[in-house]
Amino acid sequence: MSSEDKINVELKKEDLQKLLSQELGSDLIVKNVIIAPLTKPGDNYGSTILAVEVYYYNQENNYLHKLPIVAKLVPESPFLRKVFNIEITFNKEVRAYTLVAPEFHKLQEEKGISENEMLDVFLNIMVHDPISKMI
Repeated sequence: MSSEDKINVELKKEDLQKLLSQELGSDLIVKNVIIAPLTKPGDNYGSTILAVEVYYYNQENNYLHKLPIVAKLVPESPFLRKVFNIEITFNKEVRAYTLVAPEFHKLQEEKGISENEMLDVFLNIMVHDPISKMI
């Protein structure tokens, strides 16, 4: 496989700042990022899953926040991207978090289920980037 065939699945401080500022405010400044694999090699070949600690502050205050997140990236290999039909599977997963999860919560509310008894089976998806295929 040539290097042109691979896509960059690297997570950069600048990318995180851009993505997180959508959710946490445009004045967010990422100070430091610590990234480690969340799964063992071979455990999840359908994507790259990373444990990420983001240290950031907002311009209005100098308090340094620590935000532990999980980043899910598409596989680097063109073969695996094709096998997993990543264009479809990535978008379906994002829709499950952004469309289905709120409706599931709403349905439970309509049925009178109290907040502490509600079934919460969805992760909290903060941001996603359809261009880089990063959740």
